[in-house]
Amino acid sequence: MVEVQELYPVVMNLFRQRLDVQVEATDTDLFATGIVDSLMFVELTVQLEDAFGITIPIDKVEFENFRSVAAIADFVLAQSLAQHGKPPRVC
Repeated sequence: MVEVQELYPVVMNLFRQRLDVQVEATDTDLFATGIVDSLMFVELTVQLEDAFGITIPIDKVEFENFRSVAAIADFVLAQSLAQHGKPPRVC
C-alpha cells in the first residue's frame, strides 16, 4: 500500500515540472504565499487529474484539500482509493 508521504515528492515534482513553480516544503500554505491563485488552481486540478488518473468532482473542491502539498497528497490518495479502489502509482 502506498503511504501518503510517498506522494509528497511526486506532487512537489508536479509543481516544479508541470507548473514551473518551486514549493519549499510540504506544509507551505500555497494560498497564503500566493503560489496558487485562482488561475493556477484551475491548472493544478487539471495537472493532478492527468498525473494521477483521477477526476476531481466539483463537490470535492474545498481549498483545505489543496492548501499544501501534504493536503494535496492526502486528497489524491483518497480520491484514487475512492475512484479506483487502489492508490495511485508512484514512479
